[in-house]
Amino acid sequence: MSFGNNFINALMEAHNNQEIPDQLDSMIDERAVWVSLTKSGLKTQSRNKVQWFDLIRNSRGGVTFKSLYQSISALVLTGLTMEENGENIFMMFAELSDGKLISLQHVRGLKG
Repeated sequence: MSFGNNFINALMEAHNNQEIPDQLDSMIDERAVWVSLTKSGLKTQSRNKVQWFDLIRNSRGGVTFKSLYQSISALVLTGLTMEENGENIFMMFAELSDGKLISLQHVRGLKG
């Protein structure tokens, strides 16, 4: 299976179980940064790996992911999640290096 498919499976497992599988942990570099391009009430629009995993542990599950593009240096995903304001659609662009995710940019909004 490709990095992208393995990443999606591990990410879905994490969101559905609110636990971080070892596989997901090993796929993300320790220095990785996740940046949200969507304006929100957060104090900062970026999260490190620990903060990202905390967010997953506190998620409600019900997230779906679909790969749009995969290469040895990039992964583009889209998906749906249910939030307090309704169903949201999102897109993620991940940069890969040496078989690990090193950065991720994320944008989301209400579906429809």
